[in-house]
Amino acid sequence: MIKKARKTPLKIRKLDALMRRVSNHHPARSKINEEFKKSKAGFRGERSLDYYLSAFNKNDCFIFHDLRLQGENNTIFQLDTLILSSCFVLILEIKNIVGTLLFDQVFHQLIRTTNDQVNVFPDPLLQINKQSKQFEQYLQKFVPSKMPIISYIIISNPSSQIKASSNSDSLSRKVIHAASLPDKILLLEEQYSLPILSSEEMEKVTTTILKDDTPLNPDVMKQFNICTSQILTGVHCPVCNYIPLERIRGGWWCEKCNNFSKIAYLFSLIDYLYLIKPTITNREFRNFFHIPSIFTASRLLNDTGLSSTGSFKDREYMISEKKLQIQPV
Repeated sequence: MIKKARKTPLKIRKLDALMRRVSNHHPARSKINEEFKKSKAGFRGERSLDYYLSAFNKNDCFIFHDLRLQGENNTIFQLDTLILSSCFVLILEIKNIVGTLLFDQVFHQLIRTTNDQVNVFPDPLLQINKQSKQFEQYLQKFVPSKMPIISYIIISNPSSQIKASSNSDSLSRKVIHAASLPDKILLLEEQYSLPILSSEEMEKVTTTILKDDTPLNPDVMKQFNICTSQILTGVHCPVCNYIPLERIRGGWWCEKCNNFSKIAYLFSLIDYLYLIKPTITNREFRNFFHIPSIFTASRLLNDTGLSSTGSFKDREYMISEKKLQIQPV
């Protein structure tokens, strides 16, 4: 049973907004694009695992994706996927890396070779061992019985070759291709068949994890030293991302792809939320969306159904993705 579904991370959605609202000539654009592609590749790798987990989406097996929990000394640790059964805990760290992957267990590094190019990454084994200890300490706060905690590094790309600098048997017990995961879980279910947690304790653990989960909410403007004045304003096309759209006949028309939409501004309100701030006034709305009329701006804002505070002159609208109820195009 999936207790926390895998969704597009907020970081990717923010980088996507930043990409369309930064000029092609901006000096930071190449770095933003690099981070955007890297983040999307990582998410694709995580999402590719869902096919192999579908067989274990059952009532006595709880699955959580993309968790950020607080460990000892207020440290935050992240888990790509957590599988909780009444008998054991399984932590999965997913790597979407293409090429020949050499796990150097002497110097604790991952060496990737592809097209005669060599890249060195931090050792994922050290990472997942640390995550396991952190989650064990976290779990001990409210689960009296000690749970077996198993962890795997999942190589999501099936064409990647896995090598070990030494002790390949030890590595094969920790690093696997995604396709091997179902068989590994079946073996774990045979090995750890004695229930430790009752159904009530399972629900308690689930409630606590979901309550403590703190999704990453990065300030991408600060990360790339982008000023608000450098952001491209206007309504963007939800189909081709062209900015700014022309307002005609009570809607917005894109001269690039000829798309016409009456609600295109709602998508741009999300950009404003991601990049500028979570509230907007009538004046700020008019400036950002190129609306000359204070009354037209007021009507459009009221049509969103967003909550607001203050009088007409000083009214602020709280931008909420949930209340806007729009789906990505």
